[in-house]
Amino acid sequence: MQNFYPSLNLSYTSQKSSDLYCLSPLHVDTAKVESLTGYIARLAEAHCVYSGILLERTIAPLLNKKYRSANLSSYTGALNSTGIMANDLIKALEQLTQQNNLSKLTLVKWADMLPNRYLLHQHRTWCPLCYHQWKQKKEPVYEPLIWTLKLVKVCPIHEIPLQQKCPNCHQYNFFLSWKSRPGFCFRCEKWLGCSQVNLKLSDLCKENTEGSQVVTNHPFSDNDLKWNIWVANNIQELLSIQTDISAINVSESLMKVANKLTDGNIAALARYLKMRKNTVWLWCKGKNQPSLEALLRISYQLKIQLMDLLLNTDYSFVVSSNGYSQSSSIRLNSRRNPTFDVVYAHKELLKILSDSEKPPLSLEEVARRIACDRRTLNRHFPDLCRQISSRYLSFRQTSFQNTIKHCCHEVEEAVITLYQQGIYPTEDLVSQSISRPGYLRYKRVRKVFQEARERLYGSRL
Repeated sequence: MQNFYPSLNLSYTSQKSSDLYCLSPLHVDTAKVESLTGYIARLAEAHCVYSGILLERTIAPLLNKKYRSANLSSYTGALNSTGIMANDLIKALEQLTQQNNLSKLTLVKWADMLPNRYLLHQHRTWCPLCYHQWKQKKEPVYEPLIWTLKLVKVCPIHEIPLQQKCPNCHQYNFFLSWKSRPGFCFRCEKWLGCSQVNLKLSDLCKENTEGSQVVTNHPFSDNDLKWNIWVANNIQELLSIQTDISAINVSESLMKVANKLTDGNIAALARYLKMRKNTVWLWCKGKNQPSLEALLRISYQLKIQLMDLLLNTDYSFVVSSNGYSQSSSIRLNSRRNPTFDVVYAHKELLKILSDSEKPPLSLEEVARRIACDRRTLNRHFPDLCRQISSRYLSFRQTSFQNTIKHCCHEVEEAVITLYQQGIYPTEDLVSQSISRPGYLRYKRVRKVFQEARERLYGSRL
């Protein structure tokens, strides 16, 4: 009889199956590429577990580092960056998912070109209109890598300020936390999208799909807005580029600018860019790496695209009567820069003082946030700095007194509990029963401890 059935292929295939779903990252090799922390949140959602459970039980054991058992929420800013933590996490996730392109969800490819200091936001940022539109179009809601960059303060698509505080609970979000979920606040678990697709920078308040409000307090002047939109668009181009840009490319690019603009005179170039001569010289010679902000400021000053500068593309300057490129004066907010932006710093200090953020920032933290030296702030704004320091000190003192009070209550309860159990309340036993054993060294706590025993035992002590 004729056989109408094909034979089965029973040969063994050695292809390894993945431990986790082989979830494809979104928009790889484009300006809209997904972030690694956002990918983890989507991966956890695909497995119907919290991100924290996925990290703690499946990913962390593969990291084999000292931070493996630590709270990864405090490290999440580094997971999208250029360093060791990002590389370790990439290797672990690629092993678990069998995806081999996860390094493209981070800034690892920038490691040889840019210093990673002040590269990323401290907290998660998002565009409420993007969330809403993705949901309406039934597209995956995700966290783009561009939102993690500190210099990106507006959405390049909708040209509105990126949000940092949940409009419902008014809290900051980590890039990745125990209950991370794309498009939702991890604290109150409310939707962060906004239904008002015509939202503009001048709008102060709109409603989102949950009926709450998204406050888009307009933080930019016209010049600031123009600069921030330009930055976002240029960083989009940088994220999408596939060319390998090393540090030597950057130094050669800067020397090309010097040759075209000032006949190779680095000192003259530094004067035009309003930067220190030694700093620009080190950049041009490849001894130091300019920051991303410095490269963007230089490009903006010269009225060329950042990619044209980095890739040594042929470009021309608009030359003015003094022989230099016509451009508005831009100051680089850097500790090394001798030109201190007084107006910007004053505005930021007032904003921080008016903010009810808890705990309040110390002056050192404020200086880091503004990216300038603490002594410079003290010299220019002694009264404002005094108010910031006073508020921080007052908070610390109040917090300490509340902790002491709570500890006294715990000590008293511990003494009574041990007494009722027929156990003599020694200092060692009481310290084991309270949340802060070290606080027994404070006089007020020791006094409560001694008085509690005296009330129970009297002269038998």
